[in-house]
Amino acid sequence: MTPRHQRTLGRRKLLLTLGGAAVALPAAAALAPHALAGQSGEGGSGTKAAASLPLTIVNNNGSFDNASVHVYVVGNADGRQVRLTPDGTLAPIDLADNGADGFTDYAISLSGNETTLSLPHMSG
Repeated sequence: MTPRHQRTLGRRKLLLTLGGAAVALPAAAALAPHALAGQSGEGGSGTKAAASLPLTIVNNNGSFDNASVHVYVVGNADGRQVRLTPDGTLAPIDLADNGADGFTDYAISLSGNETTLSLPHMSG
């Protein structure tokens, strides 16, 4: 049998892992308040967080190219729903962003060998 660390990561396990990360990242921020020291608490539209959590995503699955892998980061800041833009700023979620089909795609596509995002302080 192949050792666990050498097994191919399937789609179901990848989604489960990403879901776990979505829960773990806010928990880590709550457990490590010193990591957020010096933050003004203003996560408004177009503002870059003073203290952010760097996240580097590497696509090593071999089945999908970077253009086929997308990251979605949404949450709450200052009592409103926000999304992360590729440049690391928070933007409010707005119904006006919906297309004619009634849906919005806030996907951040992977680029190059590594995609680095700065996750600002927010819940999500």
